[in-house]
Amino acid sequence: MAVIAAFLSLILRLLITTSEIDGVPQDKQLGDSCFWELDNTMGRCEIDSKCVVLHEAIRARKLKIDDIPTCGYFSANSPEMVCCPTVPKELRFPYLASLQYVGPLHDDFVFRCTAIILSSKQLLTTSICVGSKERENPNSVVLGVSDMRGHIDEKLTFQLKTNAMQINNDVVLFDLHTDINFKDQSMKNVSMATLCYENELTEQSRLYAVGFAQNEATNCGLFKLRLERLSDCRVPELSRPVTGINTNATHICVRAMPETSPRLDGCKNCLTATSSVLHVERSDGSLCVAGIATPTTDECTVNSESTLYTIFVKIGFKNACGQFVLPDGPTYRNNND
Repeated sequence: MAVIAAFLSLILRLLITTSEIDGVPQDKQLGDSCFWELDNTMGRCEIDSKCVVLHEAIRARKLKIDDIPTCGYFSANSPEMVCCPTVPKELRFPYLASLQYVGPLHDDFVFRCTAIILSSKQLLTTSICVGSKERENPNSVVLGVSDMRGHIDEKLTFQLKTNAMQINNDVVLFDLHTDINFKDQSMKNVSMATLCYENELTEQSRLYAVGFAQNEATNCGLFKLRLERLSDCRVPELSRPVTGINTNATHICVRAMPETSPRLDGCKNCLTATSSVLHVERSDGSLCVAGIATPTTDECTVNSESTLYTIFVKIGFKNACGQFVLPDGPTYRNNND
């Protein structure tokens, strides 16, 4: 493994294009922020041999060497620095979006919550992301960005209509003012969600939560946590007025499994407060979307004993909420249709 790592480090130094190739010191230093234009994510300048996540991505053929931004050299005799991602490159979920709100000073904005792109016209999130005051309601959404702390291309920002539809104070449907053109080059990192078939969610399913981590001010980068389904599903104490909870039909209880690599950026992987999205791993290793965190509390719970998810792909949810039809995206289905 050491030989492979050394070889990859050598290849990185030889092939990454830089503005200076003779060791002339650059403006950036170790630890400085840098930017990936490939998928609009942030990174930190690091010596190439120490950026483990890049070597793993190259070995797994998830990245090409030409994709990797350089930070140049921090001294005349130093090894070359690369932009080491703060969000692992496998955390690309082009159907997840971040909601944008008016900031405290009314001349800025903040990002909160995770939304699912259901179609070219419609997004789904939870009632925790809306409120009665102007600052509690999103005015727009940013698509195709995995870390909200970086540069945001205005082409990826879409305005929301104000007539959001709430169901049981649980899930919320937003319409866009302008349809998403998925064929446009600027939307290369944007897609519709693939919804699970109802019978893909079983007691034995391998489950994951994916959402935007949070700090005290705004959304950070995406996280992905393994979940354990609880057979003894006890509804947690509700601090928000959610109705229609039925753990036998439309909701399930899960618990987050211990993280193997804790975050080091000061952000928290909140399951409920960020409206994280429930995924099922299929037999081929791909993921489909099955539900979204039930908005039972405003608190950022990381290691709760029990977290509820609303399973909106179940026929029971459709029946309980009346007609819940998406205009031009995926619809409710099962393998027997």
